[in-house]
Amino acid sequence: MHRPRGEVAAFMFDPAHDLEWTGGITSSRPARPGPLTEGATVVRTARFLGREF
Repeated sequence: MHRPRGEVAAFMFDPAHDLEWTGGITSSRPARPGPLTEGATVVRTARFLGREF
């Protein structure tokens, strides 16, 4: 299914969707409460080869 670029970008930059499209990610959340703005950071946890990082 083809989607507009803006819609795809909005999906992939929303940390709530990280688990759906990024392999190995087990959790994802904004580093600070509130809306994401330019320069905001996200805390992600992943598993690879039995290790969590």
